[in-house]
Amino acid sequence: MALSFRELLRSCRGDRPLSQFSEVMHVTKAAISQWEVGRRVPPEYIIVRYAALLKMDVKELKEIMKRG
Repeated sequence: MALSFRELLRSCRGDRPLSQFSEVMHVTKAAISQWEVGRRVPPEYIIVRYAALLKMDVKELKEIMKRG
């Protein structure tokens, strides 16, 4: 079974604490938390960063977002 968008975001962070990963992504801890639980969708520039970290095409990541 393929990972959901939220699971991909969480896997991207790995074992890093939320505070450390938020510094890497240049966003707040609250923002990352909301994306990981599905309350909000990250803005385009963050989706591009996640795609780069996950070594995947932005279009592919957006397709996964559409699936949920």
